Amino acid sequence: MDREQYSRLQKILFEKGGRASEDCALSLYAWSKKYGYELEGREGVPCLKKTAYERWQFPLTTDSEAAVRAISGLLSESEASGKQLIMDRITPEQLDIMKENFPGRFTYTENEDDFDYIYRITDLATFAGRKYSAKRNHINRFLAEYGDDWRAEAISGANASACRHFAEKWYSKRDVPELQGVETETLEYERGAFMDIIENMDELGAEGLAIFARGECIALAIGARISVCAADVVIEKANNAVQGAYPLIQREFAAYLHRLYPELEFINRENDLGIAGMRRSKLSLYPCEILKKYTAESIDSKY
Repeated sequence: MDREQYSRLQKILFEKGGRASEDCALSLYAWSKKYGYELEGREGVPCLKKTAYERWQFPLTTDSEAAVRAISGLLSESEASGKQLIMDRITPEQLDIMKENFPGRFTYTENEDDFDYIYRITDLATFAGRKYSAKRNHINRFLAEYGDDWRAEAISGANASACRHFAEKWYSKRDVPELQGVETETLEYERGAFMDIIENMDELGAEGLAIFARGECIALAIGARISVCAADVVIEKANNAVQGAYPLIQREFAAYLHRLYPELEFINRENDLGIAGMRRSKLSLYPCEILKKYTAESIDSKY
């Protein structure tokens, strides 16, 4: 995905006003080298194709009639070429549109590993209430160790080098709990995306925050707005050896985004990749919604 396509996609998705991680242009950009995303049009409707996997996402519109026209066009193309049409990362609302307008044309599969975890931004920005007492306790242990010798800074040219150095060390690890079950290839794609994004924060419309303790970067997060009311956390890393580093960056980044964009209501922390430890971690932050995702596969006797 080149920058021109990214700029177009960013505008289309922001105006769409969604809340799924697939509605965040920065998240799609981060994984574009793995999936080969290409922005194309069908029946006058913008559509996103995963060229590396020959799959499509649901048309990028909130107009159900326009979406149906675009899907009809994709179905006609697939039938003419003798290939099956596969569409993934479909939300429940999009699933209802497909079932209503294409009865008997698709089979549908629920993909739990792709479910998005969505949170109220005020919950993460404060960790208030009994349910977050464990998070506050971890942060308090961090504060007991470091006192006032820590700071949160927006990622910028002034600290980008320190952030890159921290990230290089983080990605070089292979034996820490948070990496158990994560494929090496996935980490390499993410590492490349991080290095690209941190060099082009302003151009990509990314927001980032880093935590420094005793002068050293120990955690960082990068994300972007999905819409007026929702933001997405695209990358989040912390030094697992520093107790409280993860909940601290989670709280501080949510608070930072809320200060920048007071109208934000929700934060999407994306999926858990089917990794048990990651699932436990995301559930421990008490999502207000777990957004289900589905894959649709066209039915045709020629397949």
